[in-house]
Amino acid sequence: MGYPTGYWMGSTRYLLSLNDVRYTQGRNTKCNAEWCGLGNQRTIPSGDIAKHPSGSDGPKVAKIFPRGFSYNDQCGVYFVNYHDGKPPVVGIEDKYC
Repeated sequence: MGYPTGYWMGSTRYLLSLNDVRYTQGRNTKCNAEWCGLGNQRTIPSGDIAKHPSGSDGPKVAKIFPRGFSYNDQCGVYFVNYHDGKPPVVGIEDKYC
């Protein structure tokens, strides 16, 4: 048992109950659905996630964002799994929404 991973296709997308969510293939891809998601990232645009411990493989981040925005925009909800037993982090980037 553990926490969901920060992988979009293998984990995070199954946790959502939104009607129209699409996977995007790049951090700069603008969302053309109601919501879009991207995972398996190591950072978020605002830089507001904690640094990973030395020697670890780093956090895995998944983020959902609304139509017209991309992963690289500071607009959306993110989930971070640190893969070391540390509790995950859920946060909001809303600077440019």
